Amino acid sequence: MLEKEMRDSREPNQLLVSWRSDHEGRALDWWLEQLNSERLATRLVRGIDVGAK
Repeated sequence: MLEKEMRDSREPNQLLVSWRSDHEGRALDWWLEQLNSERLATRLVRGIDVGAK
């Protein structure tokens, strides 16, 4: 991992997720499964390296 000091610091980004409770289905199930993924959670907290696979 490479860290660089920024000239102007920025506030951390927030990720908010919501959905309508009357629209459940396979797509929502898939998203909820992804959001429960440890790998995705780590990438969201630490930042996503666009070159990573």
